[in-house]
Amino acid sequence: MRIVVHILANSLAIFIASRLVSGFIFNGTIPHLIIAGIILGICNSIVKPILKIISFPLIVLTFGLFHIVINLIILFLAERFTPWLEIQTFWAAIWGIIIISLTNNIISSVYRRLEKTNYAENH
Repeated sequence: MRIVVHILANSLAIFIASRLVSGFIFNGTIPHLIIAGIILGICNSIVKPILKIISFPLIVLTFGLFHIVINLIILFLAERFTPWLEIQTFWAAIWGIIIISLTNNIISSVYRRLEKTNYAENH
């Protein structure tokens, strides 16, 4: 169930970013949006940990700010594999990762609280 929530959260985040950020364009249908969420999720779960390990010294040296560069790389990689997603400018990408991160954090937080509530009610 958690994977489905992450996919839907990524899809919703891409949709919100495409509506709020000029230069962050999604031209697709709802199934395309879900595919884009899956692609972003795959990039986050496979490529991102590798980039974090490789760039650990830079992350430490920049006090964690290099995470922004990693997130940009992940977003541009997802764009590369998603024909319906176009990021036209650097600032569109920056605002896109901010919106995607915020949306994912909010949805993940709500989902964790619901899981805890359901667990407490059932035990």
